[in-house]
Amino acid sequence: MRKYLKICIIVMILFSFFTIIAEVKQNRENPIQKAIKKAKGEKKLVLVWFTTEWCYWCKVMENKVFSHKEIKKLLEEKYILIKIDGDVYRKLISKYKIRGFPTFKVFTPEGKELLTIVGYRPEKIFYNILQSAYKKYFRKKNKKDNNTKYKKTQKGENEKNQDKKEKDKK
Repeated sequence: MRKYLKICIIVMILFSFFTIIAEVKQNRENPIQKAIKKAKGEKKLVLVWFTTEWCYWCKVMENKVFSHKEIKKLLEEKYILIKIDGDVYRKLISKYKIRGFPTFKVFTPEGKELLTIVGYRPEKIFYNILQSAYKKYFRKKNKKDNNTKYKKTQKGENEKNQDKKEKDKK
């Protein structure tokens, strides 16, 4: 009886230990937020790839699409790619409402979700999606920045003209 009780206690302790390890893994810093901070400094977009070890199409994406020369170059120059294992980061899977694998999400350097791609995409289609997302985001961003600069310049010129008018009155 005592031997049985000792075995039960050891099993309970081991179970508690593994539960704690799993919780620690889940509570690590969000890798998506880390990538977004990095993207801000490098002026890139963030491509988050939600995958699992058992996902067939994820392996096809990795072996066929991500090994493609043009996609590698695009990702190196314009994106920060992070791979999230859905079996390890279950809280992130829930938070971002991932319903299947592979799923890709593109985030801006400000942390806003730009687009979601669900499922396998051939090389050319995947490349075109990523390229157009990058162009669309930075075209809007540059337009917004230029409009702000224009307003500041215009405001400064209006103030100068008003000062000139006041001097002319005197």
